[in-house]
Amino acid sequence: MLWKAKVGIMTDFLLRIFVKNSEETNNPDVRGQIGTLASWTGIILNILLVAGKGTAGIISGSLSVIADGFNNLMDAAGSVVNIEFLDYYTTIYLFWQKTPIHIYPSFQQR
Repeated sequence: MLWKAKVGIMTDFLLRIFVKNSEETNNPDVRGQIGTLASWTGIILNILLVAGKGTAGIISGSLSVIADGFNNLMDAAGSVVNIEFLDYYTTIYLFWQKTPIHIYPSFQQR
């Protein structure tokens, strides 16, 4: 039985708006666009969390809340790295898919 996993309403909405032909998940370009969308969404949400947690930590004087906000900042930085290298990895994946790899045994079976 074939079925499509139900994702959230917001995810469906974002995919319809920002990713052309989002149903074609076998297409590497579509997968790359979905990955980029996920990274940008992560960056925006993490920056909002940084602002909220940083403000709450400063107001309350809680170092642990400020540190948690800093952790969200590092998560946003990781998403930036993900966007930067997404095209690179997609290119390598496409090359790997189109290139036959032959493994030759170093001995012959008798």
